[in-house]
Order: sequence, then structure tokens, then C-alpha cells
Amino acid sequence: SLSVSLPVPVRVGLVVTTSGVREDELVATACATVFSPPVLEREVSVMASSRSQTADEGDDFLGIEGKELIFSRDTRTLCFNVTILNDGDCEGLEFFSLSLTSSQQRVVVAPSTGYVIISDPPLCTSVEVGLEQQSFTTYEGAGSTEVCVRIERGGFPTTQPFSLLVSTQDASATAPSDYLALSDVVIGPFTASNTVQCFSVTIVRDAVCEGEVDEEGYPRPEVFSAIVRSEEGSSVEVRGSSSVATITIEEAAECIPVVVGFDQVSYTARETDEPLGVVVNVSSPVVLRR
Repeated sequence: SLSVSLPVPVRVGLVVTTSGVREDELVATACATVFSPPVLEREVSVMASSRSQTADEGDDFLGIEGKELIFSRDTRTLCFNVTILNDGDCEGLEFFSLSLTSSQQRVVVAPSTGYVIISDPPLCTSVEVGLEQQSFTTYEGAGSTEVCVRIERGGFPTTQPFSLLVSTQDASATAPSDYLALSDVVIGPFTASNTVQCFSVTIVRDAVCEGEVDEEGYPRPEVFSAIVRSEEGSSVEVRGSSSVATITIEEAAECIPVVVGFDQVSYTARETDEPLGVVVNVSSPVVLRR
């Protein structure tokens, strides 16, 4: 009878199936090893390849295809590199896959699939900022209104210094007649020691009694907005609910009617009474400024 001697089965696989690399580290390393048998009696080869997933070959990494790894009695573990591309974009976590294959008889590849997760460099560490206050009231002649922005989550020491942009938007108050507009004015930089930055909006004193009046004849205040946003390509997140400040401008003092009158229309007193107390009231819809 004829007997055939089959090769001893060999199992080769990835040492780690999921690994992480930071974009600015530029290289991801993966390793494969011979799990069995304890002593390798023959040369065994496997092919390593990569595939795009949420990370794109050519944009985020340089792909490999059919990279041969040859194992022998003296070489049971081999590593290979994949070049990571630092594209400068803040994209969040992305990943690509690795695979091992073999065309040799009685070679089992397991685990055969792995993943490399690419994270953004420190410059892109997530930071959340927001306005300290979202509603302001001022009046014509007040000069300027200060608005402040604060880091609320994340930040230093891992985050690099960054700046924000602020612009104003007309509503019932319009620039330049009611205030001086801002357009993508840079505020910052925010740093480890300066986590709060402020900017000012100048209120114009036009000496004109304007705007609508309510049913009692009082002038309605006018409003405009100040909007804070991150710079192009930044991973700094300005929370939507606290990215807009509403600034209300009340009319100048001489435009706001002040009502003065006795607290009652008639008084009764006898000659023998103590001096009569008469009360005069002053009323205004806002704090009296004149």
C-alpha cells in the first residue's frame, strides 16, 4: 500500500486583532505569529493586505497588498508596518482592516482579520465651549457690552491653543445705526491659563427716539445677536444652545416716558391732625436713568 505523509498543520494568526494609532505617529505596526505547532518543521508564508473602511486608502493610510511574511524554525513572529498619513484634518476616529491569507496546504490562518483605529492628533482633541451668558440688556449711550466665552469640557493640557470667530447679526436693531457690527473677529487664543475670553460690542448713541411703542406709549427695545463659531477645520465644538447671545438695546433715557403722580387723587384731613403725608410716585418701565 502507498502511504502519503501530510505536512503537520500550522496555525498562523494576528497577535492583536484591534490596535490604535494616532495620526501624527505616522506608522501602524501589526504582528503575526505561529501559534502551533511548538516547533516549525517547514517554512510557512502568509500574505498581509489592508482594506479601506471608514479610513480611506491614499487619504488616511498607504495600503499594502500581498506583503509576504515567511516563518521558519527560528522566526515565529513577524511584524509589518502600514504608513499613516497625517492629513491635518480633524475627522474623529477612523479605521481600516488588515487581513492574512495563505495558499499553502494545511496552513490555517486564525485570527485572519484585524483593525487599526486612527485617532486625531492632540491638536484635534475635542473641546466644548459656550457663552457664559446668553442674554444681555443695555441702552443707548451705555458704550459697549462685554460678552464672554468659556471652555466647558475637555481642553488642556492635551489641547493646543485655539481661537474662535465672532460675528453679529441684525434683527430689529441694525448696524451701524444702533451698534457697530463684527464680522469673523478673532477672539483668543484660549490657553491652559486663559480658559475665558471676552469681546465687546459697541452700542451707538444716535439720539433718535426710534422703534415701535407699546399700548402704553413706551418704546419697545431693539435686539441683535452675537454669534460665536469655531475656525475652519477646527475640532473645537461651540454648543448650539450657547453659541448665540441676544443683546437688547433700550432707548436713551430721554426717549422713555416717566410718569409722575400722586398715589391717590384726594386726601381728607382735620385741622387738628398731624401734618398730612402726600406720596408722589415716579414710574418707568426701566431703571430710571435721569
